[in-house]
Amino acid sequence: MASTVADYFAAKGISLSATMATTLDEQGVASSGDLKYLEESVFLGLFADEKPIVQAKARAAWDEINSNSTMMISHPPVVQASICSPSPTSTGIVSDIESQVQAQKLGNIQSQTFASQSSLAVPAAKVQPGSAKPSGVQGPVVTNGKAVASMWCGIISLVIFGLVFGPIAIVLGVMAKKEILESENNGRKEGGECQATAGLVCGGISLILWLIIAIAYF
Repeated sequence: MASTVADYFAAKGISLSATMATTLDEQGVASSGDLKYLEESVFLGLFADEKPIVQAKARAAWDEINSNSTMMISHPPVVQASICSPSPTSTGIVSDIESQVQAQKLGNIQSQTFASQSSLAVPAAKVQPGSAKPSGVQGPVVTNGKAVASMWCGIISLVIFGLVFGPIAIVLGVMAKKEILESENNGRKEGGECQATAGLVCGGISLILWLIIAIAYF
């Protein structure tokens, strides 16, 4: 509880003069509790004309006033907040909700895994009725026999009997190309197109050469 300024100074061994009382009234100091609002220079200026021992007591009094006001500012009252612990009922509800969420997440993951595996599955080849092989699957390619014969006849015609083997190579090459084209349209591709072409070229060259030779000598 705040006391009067005169009582406070008397407790500190300081006598309050009329000049000091007038100055304190001008500063608005009504009790000892108001002294902490004064500036240090104003408070100590009250004792400027006093003896050194009085000035020392005034300094000690000011330090006490200043320390009390500092402690009040640096140590505010602490209000402890009460923490309410959750009730068992609310804890059980939260646990049930978390379990349902976990189960739903697990179901979504399993559904996504099954969908990804289904999309990666290779579709089975379609089998046409009356066929032992799936559609789009071809057997081994067979070389056309006439194409092979045309090639060999063309090669032989370049060496001997060009007037005989040359026309044979040309005829066999034309027939082989026709059969290869028909086999491709029927879905059973035959090989030998290169051999047929070679027979046609060799047969044509040999036929022309032997005709030139025959005309030149006869």
